[in-house]
Amino acid sequence: MILKDTANWSGIELVSQNICANTKKVQTFVSHGYRYVTRGEWMIAEILAERCIPFTPDVGALIHIPKEERIGKEKDTKTYVPDFVFNKQAYLWYNHGNSVELIHGIEAKGAQDGIFSKKAHKYVRLLREQLGIHIKLLSEPEIKSFYARRRLPIKPFKPST
Repeated sequence: MILKDTANWSGIELVSQNICANTKKVQTFVSHGYRYVTRGEWMIAEILAERCIPFTPDVGALIHIPKEERIGKEKDTKTYVPDFVFNKQAYLWYNHGNSVELIHGIEAKGAQDGIFSKKAHKYVRLLREQLGIHIKLLSEPEIKSFYARRRLPIKPFKPST
């Protein structure tokens, strides 16, 4: 399978949104001067920094929500804010077995059983479909496992010429 990076980064600035300001959580986790809402986010930030993988946390991307997919009073557009974006660079994520996927960032979720909400899947899918930006959803157990090994199964994507 030939992988191609088709991400459209136009209009997306690598500027962190202040997510912690909107939370009622008392405890936050700090890594390299940035406050994270969850321990899982902090763990991922620590691994990325240790591995010298350039990233920006909490970068917003505007996505369109199709009318048939809106839930309740959901608006037609939303600024989706993945936890980590790899500074507009693609990476290869090596899944169990031999499968590889192209990713541009990570979303850390507290799902203990590895089952993510429909909303999480929807936003990741819409970002991929509309802008070609691929975000990898990671569950709490996956994050803890990667943190224990202090590594993620990723390598920089080098397009073939």
